[in-house]
Amino acid sequence: MQTRKENRRKRHHNYRRIGLLSLVAIAALGLLISPLGLTSDSENTSVTSVSVAHGDTLWKLARTHGPDNADPRRTISRITRLNHLDDSIIRPGDVLLIPTS
Repeated sequence: MQTRKENRRKRHHNYRRIGLLSLVAIAALGLLISPLGLTSDSENTSVTSVSVAHGDTLWKLARTHGPDNADPRRTISRITRLNHLDDSIIRPGDVLLIPTS
């Protein structure tokens, strides 16, 4: 009987060790990835705050306030991510973050 209990304890100890090593590995991976520039778009982007006026569209805001010579479709995608927009509907008075770089 004692050998079964000892085996059970050893297995339990090994499971705990594997779990702890897994957590350490995941944390180390997170620290390695972060300096590689794999961070969120909002951390690496210069933005300007724009109040939406009557007649504004995401396309117009992207062309007017977005990066020079940038594809407006890419800028619109970045605007929707930065502002957590589900669709392209914007209303006068909305304040949006527009990437400038």
